[in-house]
Amino acid sequence: MKNPNGYGGVSKLPGNRRKPYRVRLTTGWQQEGDKRRQKYHTLGYYASRRAALIALADYNKRPYDLNLHHITCAELYEKWYAKHTARLSQSSCYSFAAAWKKCAALWQLPITSIKKVHM
Repeated sequence: MKNPNGYGGVSKLPGNRRKPYRVRLTTGWQQEGDKRRQKYHTLGYYASRRAALIALADYNKRPYDLNLHHITCAELYEKWYAKHTARLSQSSCYSFAAAWKKCAALWQLPITSIKKVHM
């Protein structure tokens, strides 16, 4: 069955794989001479077509930012801190803030580039 335009697609990858179904979304178009090519972003790989279609439907129900690999450690902490500390005591909040100050060297690093050595 065909998906609506702009919805995304599920494709089966060749070979013997544990997760042969790929969910991908169109993120834009690229001009190459007189031809236009689609630019894709892979949402994930799944063991069954049904699981892949469910993941695609979930994404389209509540889309999220696909380019989170550029987010810095400080931006991630700010988002997490506001959400997590709403239900904690004031002393716990102070503890998190004190621990965060010890990580000043990591604040401007992209979250995907932080390794165990940095910690």
